Amino acid sequence: MTFVAAKCPGCGASIQLPDDRKSAACMYCASVVVVEEAVKLAASSGPDASTLIELGETSLAANRQEEAYGYFSRATELDPRNPAAWFGKAKASVGLATLGDMRTEEVTLCCKKFVELSSNDEIAVTSASSVLTNYANMLSRAVDHHFEEYGGTLVGPMGSMVPAPVPEECSNWINRTIQAVNVHSSAIDLAEEHAKNALPEALRGVLQSIAPFIKKAYMARIQCTVHFTDGSSNQNRRDVAVQISDEQRQSLFQVYEMYRNQLLKIDPQSSTEFESIENIFAKQNEALKSSSMCFVATACYGSHDAEPVRVLREFRDTILTSMIAGRAFINVYYKYGPYAAEFISTRRTLRVAVKRILCAPAALIASGILKVAKLRN
Repeated sequence: MTFVAAKCPGCGASIQLPDDRKSAACMYCASVVVVEEAVKLAASSGPDASTLIELGETSLAANRQEEAYGYFSRATELDPRNPAAWFGKAKASVGLATLGDMRTEEVTLCCKKFVELSSNDEIAVTSASSVLTNYANMLSRAVDHHFEEYGGTLVGPMGSMVPAPVPEECSNWINRTIQAVNVHSSAIDLAEEHAKNALPEALRGVLQSIAPFIKKAYMARIQCTVHFTDGSSNQNRRDVAVQISDEQRQSLFQVYEMYRNQLLKIDPQSSTEFESIENIFAKQNEALKSSSMCFVATACYGSHDAEPVRVLREFRDTILTSMIAGRAFINVYYKYGPYAAEFISTRRTLRVAVKRILCAPAALIASGILKVAKLRN
């Protein structure tokens, strides 16, 4: 037998009644109570929406997000047209968001309902836009930090370990970044429609979220871990070429440039705060040039400073990176090159064969192409 909360219609006392009986006696006034009616009376005489909102705000202040979410959800059910209930639910949803459950649709919907139901659009939009912007920036920082910690691995025998990206983590990083950008877009749309004073911060927010992605689109410094058969592990923070398709890269680059130009019209001084795509490209190319990710050639010649390795690296940096097909080849090579290098490095006969048949001719051809390119320039 279980008991349910009820209210005596005779004396008004809060009582517990067995749920498997049609009627029971009130323990205070001894009157016979119909269980179903007493339970309905208890439900209808509970706290109103205003009380639940106050309880929710108190829970938020005490950082009890789940409890606050429950109060605000009940408030929206009791009074669906109460803007404060929807805004509180949005803030509580932000507090419950994780990388596994980012809750972007729920937070965005609650903020839009808050604006829709508020009597003063401008104040409401400023508040909603601020919540969305801060929330999206929080997500972006968490996504970026997670990728730095778990986005790479180390492959190869001891003494010649090379970093390689983890494809699943790269995909998660891109998709989560796009989700954060979509939240920013909602904040910008609200500000443009109702509250121009909130627009600059909304624009800054999206640029702050995309900037780490933009700067890592070719090269990222991430934590790489190698696990050994004896159960030990080795961790190093290494530069890793990130596998991102040209389509994914261009879509976010275009968003960055569009919102940057929009912000510069409002605040020209922001040009020092957010670099142009051209400057970012130049720094990325410098990062690529300083890297020595010629895996197979390095394994064959035993050093990344060998002349053929240097020629192939220069060919990659000056010729391949300037072409879509070349960048696609680099992405594939960075994905499988470390494994090929590991296989070759432990087999002397194969290493000599690859050096003579593949690397030496490739270096010779690359040298010729580089000379022609220099003459043309």
